[in-house]
Amino acid sequence: MESSESPKCCSVTCCNWCCFSFWCQPCALYSVSKKIGMKFPCVAILLWIMIVMFSVGLVVTFIQRQKREKMGCNNSKVEDVEDPKAKSSKKAPEPEKPKELNPYSASASKQLSQRVDNAEKFIDGLIKFLNQRAEIEGEYARRLKSWEGQWNTNMAKHPGTNEELANVFRALTTEADAQASVHKKRQASLQDNSAKVTEWKALNYHSKGMLSSGTKEGEELEKMLQEATGPWNTNLQHVMKLKNEFHELSKKAILADADVTAGSAKYGADSKQMAGLKMTKTNTEAQRDAKEAEYVEALQQLPVLHPEVCEKVKVAVEKLRALEIKRLEFVKSIWAEYMNSIAFTTSDANSLNETYDTITHMIAKAEINKEIEYVPNF
Repeated sequence: MESSESPKCCSVTCCNWCCFSFWCQPCALYSVSKKIGMKFPCVAILLWIMIVMFSVGLVVTFIQRQKREKMGCNNSKVEDVEDPKAKSSKKAPEPEKPKELNPYSASASKQLSQRVDNAEKFIDGLIKFLNQRAEIEGEYARRLKSWEGQWNTNMAKHPGTNEELANVFRALTTEADAQASVHKKRQASLQDNSAKVTEWKALNYHSKGMLSSGTKEGEELEKMLQEATGPWNTNLQHVMKLKNEFHELSKKAILADADVTAGSAKYGADSKQMAGLKMTKTNTEAQRDAKEAEYVEALQQLPVLHPEVCEKVKVAVEKLRALEIKRLEFVKSIWAEYMNSIAFTTSDANSLNETYDTITHMIAKAEINKEIEYVPNF
């Protein structure tokens, strides 16, 4: 018959210590499971193992979180491991500088064409920029007019008992009308700017077709450079082939020399193996020297065979330069016009100030005492 006393855990009789043993010792959990009549006490042991593993996981997670905070981490993102205090000293990554165009490279013609096509896209972005700002100005003017009409209608329906106060209230909405006029002028000016850019683009950039992207100007530059550098690139590929062959033979000559040095210790200076290694070294070095001479001669012949290439390439590059200078000067002028369009002119300021002065004068002259003449005085 099982005792009615509380189970003892490893000779510990204190009840509180038993509770601690329940979490930390499997024997306590086993005893408790038998006392309550559990059919499979081993399940209690497995449960204890799971609880211990879960507890250890919580402790490890807490320790790791404390370490991350000390290292300057926030939400698992490292801010500055090397110097946790220098959070504000980190600089934003600098934008990559555009690579210098090599007009003699195989990809130069595509790069020139892409440069022109990107310029056209920049103009498209400028048009979108101006149109969106014009829409914002127009929408603001429209909402001001709508707000003015709404309150004028409300005051017409409910004029109140003091006509003078009603007139002042209506005068407040005239400021919205004056502001709307200014912003409508801005909208019209910005639309003119956008129309100028659209017209300039139509004169300077022409699409290759409905089903093809890019510009005819870019395609023309691409063909110019291809025609200028076509024969050059063909011979250049031959020169590069000779260069690679020369480098490969140079590597073989170095290996052959290393084999001779190692063989002198392994085979002896007068052995047949050494004779073969020396012969291989001599033949490899001779092939290397011959290939080097062939490569140097081919490299020197490039400008001799194609004296006109440099001039043709210069023409293509100068045409691109002229297009870019023309575009940038035009864009600069549009930026100046944009600033003039959104700036308050003297006329705008005078008109708004006149409206403000009128409203302020009406407010100062309004007789508010008339409003309380109808209130009984006890």
